[in-house]
Amino acid sequence: MVNVKRVAVLCLAAVGVAVSGSDVLAGGPMGTATIKGKAMLSAAKPSMRAIDMGADKACAAMHSKPQYPQGKMVFPDGSIPYAFIYLKDGVTGKYDTPSTPVEIDQQGCMYRPHVFGMIAGQPLLIKNNDDTAHNIHALPKKNAQFNFSQPKKGLENKLEGSKTFTRPEVMVKIKCDVHPWMSAYAGVLSHPFFAVSGKGGEWEIKNVPAGKYTLAIWHEEWGTMEVPIEVADGATVEHTFTYSKAAAQRDVNVREVTVGSGPIARASNP
Repeated sequence: MVNVKRVAVLCLAAVGVAVSGSDVLAGGPMGTATIKGKAMLSAAKPSMRAIDMGADKACAAMHSKPQYPQGKMVFPDGSIPYAFIYLKDGVTGKYDTPSTPVEIDQQGCMYRPHVFGMIAGQPLLIKNNDDTAHNIHALPKKNAQFNFSQPKKGLENKLEGSKTFTRPEVMVKIKCDVHPWMSAYAGVLSHPFFAVSGKGGEWEIKNVPAGKYTLAIWHEEWGTMEVPIEVADGATVEHTFTYSKAAAQRDVNVREVTVGSGPIARASNP
């Protein structure tokens, strides 16, 4: 059995902080509300085996410490990184496709980031920073597949127009056919209201217009959940998604946050 605390320390730098789509994407109606919270696991933490990179000596030589599957990471307090949180329903505004590409890199024979979000039609820049060959293979269900190689360090492929993901889809798996342990997931939306959980399982979606929404979470190991939620202008609402062994069940843990003269956000059980 792997020491979960030790694994968490080793992987913390790679997880980074929560990523919010509204931090960098605009071009449509934005609001003043914030939805934030945590992704947690109440069930027993999964056992983790170190990734065997021995099939590619170049990959193995890049690491002085063991590497573990990113999708199985759970920190000692039960918090979960790499969960994709987004507004599934209720967004009515139309949002321009950003011209700035989303970047995904191959570093240490792992995808960085492991989970990310983007707007449909947004360019996707794929980099190889490893001194070994990679093959990038997307497996969408609603978008066109792509499958190409980057045989040496420093190569970049910018996918745009019809070559990028042009339709909303949650989630799109990306894998390396050369290194079977490598995978990444893209959440493709028509709007910028999404986030990826980071250290402490924390996530935050900013600039949300006032309204009623369905807030959803996806995690590759633990599945999906969703909850109806309502926010008002200037609101900050906190929500904790807690996965149990029955990962498909819905779990609501929302508390009102008071700003100014009264409560400004609420949620209810489905």
